[in-house]
This record gives sequence, structure tokens and C-alpha cells, in this order.
Amino acid sequence: MYKFWQHKKYRSAVSWSGLILLLTSGLLGLLTIEGCQQLPVDRLYALHLDHTPTQADWLSALPRLVTVRGGFRNVPSKLGDIDEDTVHTSTASCHHGAALPEPVHVDMRAFYTTDELYIRLDWVDPTRDDGMNNWTYNGETWESAGGTEDGFGLMWDAQSTFPGFSCSYACHIDDFGVSGASFHARNRMRLARSDALVDLWNWKADRTGRNGFVDDRYLTEKAMLPDVPGEIFHPNSVAALTGKVPFAEGDSPVYDAEGKPIADQFRLAGSLAPGYLVDR
Repeated sequence: MYKFWQHKKYRSAVSWSGLILLLTSGLLGLLTIEGCQQLPVDRLYALHLDHTPTQADWLSALPRLVTVRGGFRNVPSKLGDIDEDTVHTSTASCHHGAALPEPVHVDMRAFYTTDELYIRLDWVDPTRDDGMNNWTYNGETWESAGGTEDGFGLMWDAQSTFPGFSCSYACHIDDFGVSGASFHARNRMRLARSDALVDLWNWKADRTGRNGFVDDRYLTEKAMLPDVPGEIFHPNSVAALTGKVPFAEGDSPVYDAEGKPIADQFRLAGSLAPGYLVDR
């Protein structure tokens, strides 16, 4: 069971394989003590606290169960045989993979204080993928493990622009083409409208989870953009410094797991280094 705690947008995390879009209408609300009332099923309610939530608080919090569909789980190719993949003609969620996996059930809970918001996401993950091109020293050379990275996105229709907001508003396919049994496409997270935007908190198990934060972004008609301009993920690669393809045979990291330069100092076999350097 993997869990994620969100504290004022930044908190440590582990997660499910592939991008998860938790797109609910009216994600957060406040529970007022004004008598009994029926709670709408499409909202996650956050109770006010005067302290940081404890484990007891989380266990007693009112959960909102969300079923997430789409995405992909460690498959060699995100696109399958189009002759067997009729979902491409019917749903937007297919753009993250041809063979849709079983739905993932997410337990969402929340609290807020005077100036902080806490969100916990909890779901079962059959695999744990929290290493993205991490390096291992074998005693003679450095080797990159490659691999995939768990992740998810929380989208907020902060401007209340999209009634019944769903993935179909935010996931679009480009360069679509079919020739016989050959299919090509490029999926992008962007909006179809030029007069709107949605806020996005984007978590990656290694690149942001390792550093204890969530990347604050937003979606427009053109692309997914960072709130603070500039790239924050940099390959930890000697080859990348000279414009070559990183993580290939013969490449090596620039910094070790403690952030110290690799240089030519002695290393024990089994020494580790991150695949990416991350700016906070």
C-alpha cells in the first residue's frame, strides 16, 4: 500500500505506475456544522485543524473514493495493435496506452489549517518504480538502470471553466496517422480551448518524490507549462554535458548520491548515483 501526503503543495511521496489524473468536479470543499446534510458524491471534504494532521487524524478522516482509469503499467509499448484496439475510437483516456489496465481505486483524504492544505492519496501498487535512470557502479564502470517512474497529476479547474471536468478536456492526441496496420500518434496534455487554463500539481516518484515536492504547473491550449519558467530536471550525465545522448554505454554520472562530484575518487562496487539532478 503506497501513500502520498501533500503539505502546502510539497510533501514526500510514493505512488502507482504511470500518470494518474484525479479529475473531480469541485475537488475540495468545507464541511460546516449547520445540521445534518447529504454530502455530494463528487467532492472531497477537508476538516479544519489547528495542528499538523496526525496518523489518528488521517484514520478518522472522511474518505473520498476515486476510480482512476487510463494510464499504463510498465508495458514495452504504450501503443498496441490498432486492429485490436477499438478504444481509440471512443475515449480520450486511451491516449495514454492502447491496452487499458484495470481501474485503480484511490482513497483521498484532506485537512486544512489556517494557511496550509494537506491531502493524502492512498492506493495499491503492484510494483514500485521510484528510480529513473539511476546509476550503479559495478567496480569498473557505471551503468544506468533505465526504468520507468511512478507518477500522478492533480488537476484543478480553478476558474470553474469546465462543467463536469474530466480527462477529455486535458488529454489530446497530435500527429495521428494510420497506414494499413501501422499507427502513429503523439499524446500531449493540453487543452482544446484558447481562453482557459487548469492548474496542475505533477508528482514523479523519483525526480520530485526523492526531493519532497510536487511540480506546480498549468495546462493551456499550447502545452503543459511550469509556474516558474525553466527546466528543473537535468540528466546526471557526463555525456549530456557535451550534447551527447545520456545514459548510454560508456557514460557516467557527474555527481553521486550525496551530491558530491564523482571525479576519479575510489568507489566501492554497488555505489549509487541519481539519474537526474533536480532544482527545487
